[in-house]
Formats: sequence, structure tokens, C-alpha cells
Amino acid sequence: MNETDHRTPPTLIGTCLLLLLMAMAAAVFPMQAQGAAPDLESTLILASPTDPYYALAQEIAEQEGLPFVHTLDEVLALDPIFVVWVVSPGGLSDQSLVDFALAMRDRPSTISTGILTGSTLDDARALWLRASDVQGERVFAANAKNPAGHIQAGIINFDGTEPSVQPLTLGNLVGRLQEADYLTFTGHGGTGYLVLDEHTKLRPGRIPPLPPAVIATGSCNTFRPWEEDSIALAFVDQGAAAYAGFAYSPNAGYLIGAFEGLPFRYTWPGYPIGHAVQVQNHGTLQGFAQIAYYFLMGDPRIALQAEPPYRQVKAQKSAGTLTISYAGAPAGVIPVRIPGGARFSFVEVSGGDAA
Repeated sequence: MNETDHRTPPTLIGTCLLLLLMAMAAAVFPMQAQGAAPDLESTLILASPTDPYYALAQEIAEQEGLPFVHTLDEVLALDPIFVVWVVSPGGLSDQSLVDFALAMRDRPSTISTGILTGSTLDDARALWLRASDVQGERVFAANAKNPAGHIQAGIINFDGTEPSVQPLTLGNLVGRLQEADYLTFTGHGGTGYLVLDEHTKLRPGRIPPLPPAVIATGSCNTFRPWEEDSIALAFVDQGAAAYAGFAYSPNAGYLIGAFEGLPFRYTWPGYPIGHAVQVQNHGTLQGFAQIAYYFLMGDPRIALQAEPPYRQVKAQKSAGTLTISYAGAPAGVIPVRIPGGARFSFVEVSGGDAA
């Protein structure tokens, strides 16, 4: 990495081995010791006193010993690392999400946010409680056919030593949802469905009871929990621990980890899924979006692994260049924290890409 005096946003680097380093600058997320859980003081609870789920926000703040604020302006003034936004589905709308995205767009630092909601107050409380039950062993990538990306439809199972593929049918997808710790879906979608093929859709009524899984989609318009038959809301009501999706239309060609990178798979307490969502948002802003509209339903502090997926073996600085060597990293999307990374404006991965 080459050093400058500028503070830069996250840098996203890929290699031909599907290794993607998410090089997080200190200007974006304040640094924590690797492997450490986020400090409680770094998390705020946000809820409006007029919202029907306000009592749940009070309960969470009391049980976790967290600060509690009522407005987005208070959040911005305090500049936390994480925000848990407790809100009923009726308290969300196009306007509220756009206002939130605009407020976050031009900040020099990023706040990882999770929206805690559910069809009922009990559903929202259960979503909060499931965060501690998340695992990261059984992972699947479900892809609808994408001719432009030369992607064939199928469900990739990453459980074994070698990935295996099965047909993308409604029955197979429902079965994998019942088994998954983490599942991504890339294909067309809408507020109340995911499109498997031109004749088949997964609708809320076909989502079975789920384990505390993390579900993510790269589909149009699925993150609209205020609308009737919201598929995002159905996932969390049926037992998912988190759901990440787009409020409007994305472009899969710009999405980190599409179609089999699984960008949440190797998250760890020092780099949880809320951070990965924000890195994805930075990528969309550089590619096609004017505001960030990839949102997370669930606790942004969730991580699928207990430890970093790599170990640092060497760090050497010379003539404004910092060389860091890591070992033990698996293939896939790897979240890497680089202490002091904000001082560097250019990152290059040996044998891979540069940014």
C-alpha cells in the first residue's frame, strides 16, 4: 500500500482465486483489536418515542447497557460504530430510507446500521435475541440463470471439501433454507418474491420455519418491510437472524461476491456483517447508485465466525509503502482490517488486483 496524506474510503480488491480483501481504513471504521468484540460504547439504540416498538428499544438498551437516542441527528452527532434502529414496519417508508441514506452518504466515517423490526413486537424481539445463535458452517449460494454473467441456475453447497451444485428448484431452495446458516440469492426479485425462473417464484407463504440463518439477496426491491407481503419481513418472521437486501434495483455485476463469493461467510467479531454491508454500499456508490440502498434487517454486530479467517505473518514499512503478509486465508470473500489504513490511497494484492 502506498502512503499519502489523504483519508480514503474502503478499498475493495479481488484476486483470480476469489480472494477479496476488504481493506478497511481507520477513517471509515475506528480500529479494534483483531478478534475483539465491539465495545458496548460503540453501539447506539435508535427509536422514536412515538413508534409502537419503542418499548423494545428501551428493553434492549437496558439489558445491553447501551446509549439510547431518539433521532438521526443525535446518531450523527455521537458518531457511533453501530446503530440498532428499532422500528415497526409502519415506521419505515421510501422517504425514511432515502432520508437515512442521504444523511449517511457524505460522511467521512461509516456507521454500520441494522434495522430491528418484525410483523409484531414479539417477532422483532425474537429477531434481536437470535443474533447470538448465528453459526457459519452450512453455507449456500443460490443463483438464478444470468445469461449476461454467463451464470447457470443452481444452488451451490459449500459444506464439503469441494462445492457441489444442485438444480435451482423451489423444493431444493426451500430445503436449503431449512438447513442454512448463511444463504445468498442472486436473481430477479420484488417486494414479495424471488424469481427462480420465468415460471417459478419463492413467495412469503412458501418460506418454511428457519434456523437462525443470515439471508442475503442481490435482487430488486426486496427490502421493503412496510409493504404488504414483504419477503424480507417473511424471512425474519420465519426465524432468520438477519436479512440483507436492496430497497431498489441493484446491478449484480457491481456486487462483491456475486455469484458465489458469500461476502458474509468469513465475518468475525472485529469485522461483522454490518461492516460488510457498508463495504457493499461503497461499491454500489462507485458503480451505479447515487445513494446507498442496501440495508440490513437484524443486528449489525453479527459475525459468522469466531476468529479472523487469516493470520498476519509480516508487516514492513519502507519508503511510504506498507507490505503486509497474511497466511491461512481460505478462498472466498475475506474481510481484512488494516490498522492505519486510512493513510494509504493505493492498495495492491500480489497476484491479484489493485485499487
